[in-house]
Order: sequence, then structure tokens, then C-alpha cells
Amino acid sequence: MASYRATLTVKSDGELTLKHLPFRTGEEVRVTVEAASPQQLPQDRFPLRGTPYRYDDPFEPAAGIEDWESGKVYLDLKEIPHDLPF
Repeated sequence: MASYRATLTVKSDGELTLKHLPFRTGEEVRVTVEAASPQQLPQDRFPLRGTPYRYDDPFEPAAGIEDWESGKVYLDLKEIPHDLPF
């Protein structure tokens, strides 16, 4: 099958006009339209890939016990916050 390639500009109404095609009248053709300059993906899609990493203490808790409400000891019932969910 013969191939014909042209670079055109889309008009404001979204139409393209093809003139002087090298095909006979009544001949069936296939039309494919694609952007002349395809969108480029960023080259650094995964900027941290391949960078070294280390774990100093992977089993250490993220927060200390003093940061948790359940870890606090209340000696007097008046010290207990009233908004706790129990």
C-alpha cells in the first residue's frame, strides 16, 4: 500500500484540508492523525532510583514512648484528659 505523509496545521475550527493526494478517485485510504511533536516524558521520572540508602536502626520505633498517650502514667485521676477514647 502506498503511503503519503504531510505535516499540516489544524485550523481554528478543528479541520484539516488535504489537497493533491496521490490516490485515484474512489480509492479507499486509511487516515491516521497524530501530533507532529509528541509530548516528552520527563527524563527523570524516578530521580531516586539507583541512589544508595541505609538503615541505621530499622527496628527502632518511629516515636518514643513519651509521645504516646498509652505510655503515660497518671497518678491522680484528675490528671487524666477527658477526651481520651476510653
